[in-house]
Amino acid sequence: MLPSFLGGEKKFSALVDADVVVQPSRYEQAAWAPIEAVLCGTPIIVTKHTGAGEDVKRLDAGYLVELGNKKELAETTNRILDNPSEARDKAKMAAKYIRENHSMSKKVEDYEKLYIECVEESKHRKGSRK
Repeated sequence: MLPSFLGGEKKFSALVDADVVVQPSRYEQAAWAPIEAVLCGTPIIVTKHTGAGEDVKRLDAGYLVELGNKKELAETTNRILDNPSEARDKAKMAAKYIRENHSMSKKVEDYEKLYIECVEESKHRKGSRK
């Protein structure tokens, strides 16, 4: 079943309840919806050679297929459905990595550290000019 637009609680409920989320796309720039699924513990399949595919590959967050390759998509979907704990474990490991390295609080820490380094370097430069 392909739902119309879902938002808020309905969207997250659908992502949690899904056995797999598939985003076949020729030009998808980022894996926003699939990454939301991963954060819900749901396995994902996205198209290779897209921005979304690169995101998923870099994070080892799911499975990649060639656009238009119906056989590969069917085989990958069956692999997930036949091995749901393996596929969900993959999603959970990616979700853990995302939370630990790409969460808002982690990024704030990174920016605070960068800001302090810049201030210290600026003080050092000003001190060496005297």
